Amino acid sequence: MSSSIQVISFIYSFIFGIVFCFITSICRRFSNVFIKVISSLFVVVLMSVTYMYILYKINYGILHEYFILM
Repeated sequence: MSSSIQVISFIYSFIFGIVFCFITSICRRFSNVFIKVISSLFVVVLMSVTYMYILYKINYGILHEYFILM
C-alpha cells in the first residue's frame, strides 16, 4: 500500500470520526429510551457499513493486515 493511499485513508478516517461523533450526539437527544436505542443501533450499523465500503473503495479493495487484526 503506497504512502499516498495511507494518508488519504487516514484523513478519511479522521473526518469520518468527526461526522460519526456529530451524528451519534444527535441520536442521543431523543427523550424516549426505545427510540434512542433503535436510532443509535441503526445509525451505528449504517455508518459502519458506509465506512468499510468507502475505505474499501479508497484502497482499491486492499485491506491492510493491521486493520484486519483490529
